[in-house]
Amino acid sequence: MIENHRGVAIRWLCATCVMLLGSGCSPTDVEEAFEIQTDSTEYELRHEGGLYWVNVEVRVTNPLDRTVFLHRQCGYGDHPSSRLRRADGDSTSISLGRSFCETQQLREPIPVGSGATYVDEVQLLSPESSSADTMELRTGKFVLVYDIQLTDAVEGWGPVDPLSPQRTTSNPFVVLPP
Repeated sequence: MIENHRGVAIRWLCATCVMLLGSGCSPTDVEEAFEIQTDSTEYELRHEGGLYWVNVEVRVTNPLDRTVFLHRQCGYGDHPSSRLRRADGDSTSISLGRSFCETQQLREPIPVGSGATYVDEVQLLSPESSSADTMELRTGKFVLVYDIQLTDAVEGWGPVDPLSPQRTTSNPFVVLPP
């Protein structure tokens, strides 16, 4: 009789473990990619007063069943932290950037509720240069990678345990010369 109760307890424990392990596979689990969409798939560089720039509107939609947090640029900025990368994975230096970090009071990350969309106004900037290949570095096919985290923790200029870039990357877009 004791053996029978032990067997039932072991089967119950095993079934519970399987249910807990399986619950991580729901369609709204944290492995889901975020919809990060630019307002266009093609932009033309603007040029004035020694500066090149492109304005991009980006919509970041949270597909999860919980609130996520957009790390602030430099840990304190008004905009979420994002990086510009070549869409083809080329690691060549990119001449379009936003700003530089300086020491400032850190702020809490930007919360984005379940199913909500955050709209980010991104301005990509690049100063004029005498280098002949600079235009090639400013143009081409790019993506923006956002720093999204599951907690509201702030520990410095970088995000705290960010989600993988494969899940937080925008659609590709092309930047054309002026």
